[in-house]
Amino acid sequence: MAKTNLRHLFLVLFLLLNGQAFAQVSVQVGEKAPEIQITNWIKNAPADKDLTGKNIVLEFWATWCGPCIAAVPHMNELQKEFNAADLYYISISDEPVEKIKRTLNRVDFHSIVVTDENGQTHKNFGDAQKGLQAIPLTILIDKQGIVKWIGLPNQLTKEVMTAFLNGQLVAEAPTATNIHAIVPIEAKSDDTVKKRFASLMSLMKDKETTFYFTMQENQGAPKSKMAIGTQIMEMKAHTLEEIYAQVLGINSSNMEIPALFKEKKFDVLYKNNKGDAQNLLDLEQEMLKEINLVKKVQPVKVKGYQVSVKNKSLLEKTMGEEGFAAKSDADDKTLFTAYTIQSTLKELSKVLSVPFQYTGDDEAKYDFIIKTNSAKEVVNSLKSYGLNVSAKTMKAEQIILESGN
Repeated sequence: MAKTNLRHLFLVLFLLLNGQAFAQVSVQVGEKAPEIQITNWIKNAPADKDLTGKNIVLEFWATWCGPCIAAVPHMNELQKEFNAADLYYISISDEPVEKIKRTLNRVDFHSIVVTDENGQTHKNFGDAQKGLQAIPLTILIDKQGIVKWIGLPNQLTKEVMTAFLNGQLVAEAPTATNIHAIVPIEAKSDDTVKKRFASLMSLMKDKETTFYFTMQENQGAPKSKMAIGTQIMEMKAHTLEEIYAQVLGINSSNMEIPALFKEKKFDVLYKNNKGDAQNLLDLEQEMLKEINLVKKVQPVKVKGYQVSVKNKSLLEKTMGEEGFAAKSDADDKTLFTAYTIQSTLKELSKVLSVPFQYTGDDEAKYDFIIKTNSAKEVVNSLKSYGLNVSAKTMKAEQIILESGN
């Protein structure tokens, strides 16, 4: 479906700059709210579906959005404390019903969960064409249909809810933090962010350049990261261990780094359009050449987990034609969208510094919600998707980096 392909290009574009991003909506506090259109009432549907004369906590979310999922417990607690027959908590997505139900089987929403598969509600509250620019997004609408507050779910406090239900006009929330961009962002207060973003978009659109790399020691810029899917990444003020883990998927526990490089911070920009192993090897060679280090490898034995498919019917195949793979953190969970089993296990190995080894050859794309507080939780999550996970001592490589002089 053309709409899915076009939107997914931006759904997985994450702006992570000091935890800040900027949400742009067309509605303003004090204005009449646009129409909320609903195609399907999925969970906790009220007997009275007429939204007229209701106080509404409208929550825009999506199954792939980590901050959206992370906000669910907070919103559930608010609903428990502030609950009335004429107060509706509505969590609205624009995704297919079946995809939403998958998430509801694993995440407990107390709100009224709905979807507008036409995307019209997102357009009504957004720019009328592409829809909203960022989620999660929470909007409070009173019984007269007036917007009283706009912000993030974690900014929706008891004080804000009390003022809202007392009929007060609530001040607009501070600049949004920890949100996921779903269309190109216009960060009006930061021209540097816009220029960096434009540079990444230009690199992404350059079809002739499939591999690109620059690296230099950080000169005092704050730590930040921008990424487009899994293909392009810009990192500022990251350690060599962090770069190895996030770019090359190699855990620091399997590395020995010279003391001189332990505290050094680097800026890296890379593009790996093909995503194959040779490109990653080329990237590593360029990195080590830039900082004058050489790599030695020695075999070691480590405790890890071997993974195979036990019940394929429990795997949740990605719906639609997904253009990009997306990974998103949600506090104690990590969401994977359009990931193979192998790539999912690779990412989980980074998180826990424990190797997860896939013994199969399935290259299909799946969606996963994995609890990541501990190895035990990861194992149980994987088993819930029909995967067999067994502890095993396995061969690995320890990387030793030494000065090239």
